[in-house]
Amino acid sequence: MTGTGAGETLRRARECAGLSQRALAERAGVRQPSVSRIESGREQPTLARLAALITACGQTLRLELEPTPDLHDLGLLEVTLALTPEQRVDRLVTLHETGEALRRAAREARG
Repeated sequence: MTGTGAGETLRRARECAGLSQRALAERAGVRQPSVSRIESGREQPTLARLAALITACGQTLRLELEPTPDLHDLGLLEVTLALTPEQRVDRLVTLHETGEALRRAAREARG
């Protein structure tokens, strides 16, 4: 269930077990409104509480770590590394000046 929240995960586990919110609450030793709040996203359970509720549904909660995709733009990095130090500084100065001009324009537009 990649990308789902605690409430959706719990709801799916409960429905898979064929349990009502009330039946799950009784099995887990919690009140039914708490199960409802978690499933609707109005309450965020601790990891231990979510695991206990999932266990009461006859399932095991398993967390996995996955590497995130590399967010670096390698093409831009290669272009930048091909510049001389002086060219890099010039680009940085130009970027700074552009940023300052945009800030001034925004202040003037606000009055």
